[in-house]
Amino acid sequence: MDINGDFVRVLHGNECHRYLGRFLSLSAPDRIQRELQNRKNHAWGSFHKHKKVILNHHVSLAKRLKFFDMCVSPSMLFALVSLPLTRAQIEGIDILQRKMLRRIVGWRRIENEPWDTTMSRMRDRLDNARTLYNWKTWSYRLARDQWRFAVHLARSTSTPLKATVLEYTSSAVNDSDALYVPHRLVGRPRTKWDDCLKGFFVQHFPARCLEHWSIILKSADITGLEESFIEFCSLD
Repeated sequence: MDINGDFVRVLHGNECHRYLGRFLSLSAPDRIQRELQNRKNHAWGSFHKHKKVILNHHVSLAKRLKFFDMCVSPSMLFALVSLPLTRAQIEGIDILQRKMLRRIVGWRRIENEPWDTTMSRMRDRLDNARTLYNWKTWSYRLARDQWRFAVHLARSTSTPLKATVLEYTSSAVNDSDALYVPHRLVGRPRTKWDDCLKGFFVQHFPARCLEHWSIILKSADITGLEESFIEFCSLD
């Protein structure tokens, strides 16, 4: 399409566009899954880019695990704090992390060994490796980053940024004609990125349950609540 002399590509509903590290899809049903898969692809790309170090058994295991946490984990978690993920999707990124960690600590199949025995042996190897470098699961880091992003957002002096993010994620109303629960308007994901935040503040500040979480976060004493929020997300 020609707009004032500049040719602009028009995307169809099933196409995607890469923008600022995100993979934007115009298809409402799978836009979240496509961006999540994009992040997984980036994580694998970072893993293979640095595999000469990560899988090098001449380097101490503790240093390789730390290197993995510094290079691969950020590739996976980039901008996920504002992506409305389901519990199954969050569990999926932990599964991917364990798969990569198993390759780092090293494992092999023993002929005729039952798979449950193999996986039990691998869990022991991971537990032993964790005594050398205590990594955090990606779900833990995601919840922690989401809390810190929420604190930054609530206390930000950038009014346009705050208004845009909070309005987009929090103003959707229920659609009684929707096929699924919770009811969302057409084009909206079934979950919103701040669902855990809303549930957490309702639980911890029941007297202020009608207030938006950002207002409570800005005015209340939140000392020590970060770990409580992470635990809340893990049990949600």
